Amino acid sequence: MLNKRRFLAHRMREAGVLRVMERLARRPCLLVLVYHRIGDPTATTDYAPVFSATPEGFRRQIEEVQRAFRLLSPTELVAHASGGTPLNDPCAAITFDDGYRDQYEHGLPALVDAGASATYFIPPDRIDHPRPFWWDLVSRVIHQTDRERLELDEPARLTIDLTRTSRAEALAIVVQACLAAHRLDEERLAEHLQERSGVSLDLNALGRSALMTWEQVQTLADSGMVVGSHGKTHRRLADLNEEEQSEELVSSKRMLEARLGREVDAISYPYGGATDYDDRTCRLARQAGYRAGFIFGGQSNRPGAIRPFEVARINVGSADSPEMVRARMALDRAFGRSFI
Repeated sequence: MLNKRRFLAHRMREAGVLRVMERLARRPCLLVLVYHRIGDPTATTDYAPVFSATPEGFRRQIEEVQRAFRLLSPTELVAHASGGTPLNDPCAAITFDDGYRDQYEHGLPALVDAGASATYFIPPDRIDHPRPFWWDLVSRVIHQTDRERLELDEPARLTIDLTRTSRAEALAIVVQACLAAHRLDEERLAEHLQERSGVSLDLNALGRSALMTWEQVQTLADSGMVVGSHGKTHRRLADLNEEEQSEELVSSKRMLEARLGREVDAISYPYGGATDYDDRTCRLARQAGYRAGFIFGGQSNRPGAIRPFEVARINVGSADSPEMVRARMALDRAFGRSFI
């Protein structure tokens, strides 16, 4: 299916269809792209699907966005998202989630060279206490274990025969169980997976190598990027009671502002799907002083239909070629959705 979509995007470009669609579809919209990791997923045993693009691929995608849209600064993005500035033309913005170090090492130079800027949504507790995200932990354990059979009680009771199940399939099974878990305890999960798999990991070292330092976050802000909140600890907000949600929203804002000396007025909700936040989240985000909240919506935002605390974003995956990103943007602008 992926190769078919890639081929279709290539044929649309070669036949001139994309250019025609882009010329015709000039109606106003706000397209917000979200990236996670910038790098080569084959060079690590971290979770491959969280990679969005190679360094060169990211540079090409910036060029595609700049050619097809008016690329907004983070300040302009919040102004449009919050309803302070009307949408009169096709606009786009670039955002990052999670605070991975490669966003700084590869994303920042590409943005600066292109004369562009982006919003980096960061969970500050992860910077204070570096540790790998659970999906990277699961991926490393599954790929490194020499056990023929995994018997897990966390995040759910699972029995996986690794002599009959591929590592990719086993990884998908455990990841889906983690996503389905209510109030996932990452510390307990890490201990349990290592014990059952026979894999010993230096979690502190992995966290320090994977995530940005505060000095790097400061450099982002000093380089014209804007830092927003991604929750304090990256917990799924809908799992939490109102007091806990408020703590995640308020504390993350205060921590970032204290560190950077700049106002933080935007947040992207961790995970960001329809079941990962709720009406309380939007209300509490407004009360905390944010002006905009971002989700995963899989489409662009149209004038008059933007909800300031549910601004939709489109996720970019590592399998998405620059042609596919361009085709998705053109289809979304023409028809309000994309089948690529």
